[in-house]
Amino acid sequence: MDKENRKLPEIEIEKTIFQFDIDRLALIEKDNPSNTISFAYMKDHGTHYSFSYSPLYKTHDFIMKGPSIDEMIDKILDPALNPSVMVTVPRITEIDPLGFSNKYNCTTKDMVEKTDFELMVNQEVYNKRIDGHPVKVNICGNEYVVDPDNDILWSIEGKPDIELKGLQDYYSDKNRAFNILYEPISGRVIDIKKQSVMDTETVKLVEIPDIRTIDPIGKNHASKLPLKFGLIYHDLKLEYDLAYSHDQISQIIPTNRNEQGQLELLIEGTTFIVDVNTFEFRDKFDPNNVIPLKEMQDCGDGYLIKYNDKDIHLPEFVVLDPAAMAKKYNVSIQEVEAHDDFHFMVDQKAFHDRMQGKLPTIDIEGHTFTVDIRMNMLRSASDFLSKGINFDDIDHYYSDEKDAYLIPYDPKKHEFRELDYANISSFPKDLIAIEFPFQTKLDPIGWNREGGWDLKSDLKWVGVQSHFEAKKIPWEKTFIVDVIKENKQKQQQGQNNQKTNKPSNNSKGRKM
Repeated sequence: MDKENRKLPEIEIEKTIFQFDIDRLALIEKDNPSNTISFAYMKDHGTHYSFSYSPLYKTHDFIMKGPSIDEMIDKILDPALNPSVMVTVPRITEIDPLGFSNKYNCTTKDMVEKTDFELMVNQEVYNKRIDGHPVKVNICGNEYVVDPDNDILWSIEGKPDIELKGLQDYYSDKNRAFNILYEPISGRVIDIKKQSVMDTETVKLVEIPDIRTIDPIGKNHASKLPLKFGLIYHDLKLEYDLAYSHDQISQIIPTNRNEQGQLELLIEGTTFIVDVNTFEFRDKFDPNNVIPLKEMQDCGDGYLIKYNDKDIHLPEFVVLDPAAMAKKYNVSIQEVEAHDDFHFMVDQKAFHDRMQGKLPTIDIEGHTFTVDIRMNMLRSASDFLSKGINFDDIDHYYSDEKDAYLIPYDPKKHEFRELDYANISSFPKDLIAIEFPFQTKLDPIGWNREGGWDLKSDLKWVGVQSHFEAKKIPWEKTFIVDVIKENKQKQQQGQNNQKTNKPSNNSKGRKM
């Protein structure tokens, strides 16, 4: 069974069903996928895990999911209002032995004889780090030693040290990394707020993971946490090579904000305005030079565009301009930085409902149809005598300009009805004209599934909706007007031809 369709193992905690995701190493509430329980805050007993669980919030008892001010005060004044229970959870090897063996490439014998920690964490690296072996990073050929107590990368080669605490403006919470402009020859970090002009031939764009990612054991020690805390979520290493994104800086360089507060970027020498409202990059001096979202290649952690024959990587909008995203969606910057673009651009409830198997619906003049891409039709949700609307039958009613269908519809039989265009001479009295979107808009997830594409493909600019309303269009505003006009002209021409060719009735007989 492929990974995508594999049924996740389930575990019940205080009458709530959770699913275990081996990739995220978390318990996910089955009926509320946004609620997750991390193993990082569980105590590892070797044979099982335990943690203090809140039945009220269905997670660790110290985490409150969106409480009101009153709820917070009540909890502080009376902890009994949020009682907690100690819960035990089996070893991960017991919850999901198949997923575990595949992910960590271990045998059944290994899972019986060793603990989760021994199998999930590189023991050689762990023991060396515990014994005091330092963690080193190589940035474009320059070596540094990691100082987890002070968040500093100490240069081994006499280059300037890199103090990460002074680079917070270049830190991404989502990626847990610093995106810096680095000059390998001098070892300098370029502060673009102080130096917007630079030699793009020698400066590199480098991503430096935060210290907890590079040296989680050292950071645990510095934070006075248990040394094993969260290590199952890390790929322990003693040496890192931090590569740059391209041979040259063909990336974006933030410059300043305009009078409207919009971020301006320098892309290959051209200044672009970041318009978060329309999700496009617009040339500051040429409004016709626009890079819309739908023309960008979504590559997971950002977007790829072709500009001046170069591949340019653009960060996600939540990374590029979190302040504008926070304003657009009326949320805090912290919430923006905790999510990706997909979380805000796509209706999450509609997305999760569709992923759970719920098909979209569309209302046509008070009657509900189900959008069934697999059956290639809109089928009536309640009238089983209706033929519904087959997409193949209405293919010639599709408009590229509107990306929609405009079809004749029988409101009594709840189905599509073809017109006799060769003879129609007046507006149909028993039919109406309705307009609704193409399949890619009605059910983009179903469309992607049928086409064999990534289920999230194009969702950011297409969107996901659970329900639609078809538009009733007056016949006077449809192409039928021209068809009727043309038919009448032909009929009139035919009548005129008949009069011209008709024999004369003048009597040649004797007059009375």
